[in-house]
Amino acid sequence: MNAEAVHVDHLIRTSTAFMIAAIGLAQLVRPCCFVGVGFYFRRACRALSPQAGEQVWETLRARSELEGDTSALMRYVAVFYFAMAALEFVPAVPFAVPYAAASLALALAILAAYLQVKRATDRRVAPLVRRSPLDALPPVVVVAMSLCFAGTLGFALYPPYRIAALAVAISVALLFIIAWRIAGAPALLVGSDPQVAYAVDERVRLIRATGVAALACAPPAVLVMLGARQVVGFHLSGLLTAIVCAAFAVALAASVMPFGKRLVIA
Repeated sequence: MNAEAVHVDHLIRTSTAFMIAAIGLAQLVRPCCFVGVGFYFRRACRALSPQAGEQVWETLRARSELEGDTSALMRYVAVFYFAMAALEFVPAVPFAVPYAAASLALALAILAAYLQVKRATDRRVAPLVRRSPLDALPPVVVVAMSLCFAGTLGFALYPPYRIAALAVAISVALLFIIAWRIAGAPALLVGSDPQVAYAVDERVRLIRATGVAALACAPPAVLVMLGARQVVGFHLSGLLTAIVCAAFAVALAASVMPFGKRLVIA
């Protein structure tokens, strides 16, 4: 490589290592497999009466105790992220591989957390009505995840990106399945008031499903943007990058939208 290429490679590796380490630190400080739920309810309860707000928090505490603690999984992932950040500075390792490996590790940790929660709550779910996953996962989000998966596989056609792209594609597929299963899960009704419990369950399902969907689309977007100046002679890179980034923007917007909705208790 010439001097400019070496400089660009070092800059990309350094920025990627910093990003991986920052994500690892965030997971270490606030380990959480399904983010956003507490933030939403803190805001939503301000619009409720004190009694209704207390019932919501009672329901959330009961859910949390039943689902169990998954924070240890995220701490293990955080340690792995730090190791991958250090690996970025090994020239023999393609710069995209450590980030892809970290993304796959995160997806596996979320899968383990989902299975833990599912085992803990299976006996308490209430299959009142058949739920369609599309109620919590809008079709546009399903399309966005599909495009991110297809776009990532497209980058696997470029040999220097193959290993990283395949690892990210696997993580997208895993998170797609988890988001779909969360969206179609039967209601978990805990707490003293069934109406409050159902309203909380509906909103938790929506926030978790769209949040996992956005998380599924993030690694492909980061992967293609980081490699924008590294991909040479691959004519599909521009088109695939545009598709993946647009799909991520759609999924991210869909994950934010639930935070603007009021919590309605029938």
